[in-house]
Amino acid sequence: MIELTLGFPPSVNNYKKIGKIVKTSSGKLYQQRVNNNETKMFYFQVYQLAKSFNRPEGSLYCFRDDILLEVTVDLHPPHTRRYDLDNRLKVLIDSFMHARIIKDDSQISRLVVEKMAPYPNGKTVVTIKEL
Repeated sequence: MIELTLGFPPSVNNYKKIGKIVKTSSGKLYQQRVNNNETKMFYFQVYQLAKSFNRPEGSLYCFRDDILLEVTVDLHPPHTRRYDLDNRLKVLIDSFMHARIIKDDSQISRLVVEKMAPYPNGKTVVTIKEL
């Protein structure tokens, strides 16, 4: 089981910014989308916590994608404004893959998310365990 206390994740509504125009091998042009600084900082925070597991190569869940996981998330916003739960989950779950805590988000078989009372600067409490 892994327990993490993180900051409040950025919203999926603005976690990417427009990047440079790239030409594909077939000659088509498209506009890249890259993570904004807030998203990069959140990914780095999760990565730093993952390194503290004393497994520099990653958690046990990142090596086998046949392990089914239950993820419990308590979101404590930094404000009293309304917000959508699902907008916060994309960046949060992607950060687990970037930090090598899990191999793929398809491993998550049960996801329990709850809005909690506001907390100064916001926080997210996550528990990941094998089913």
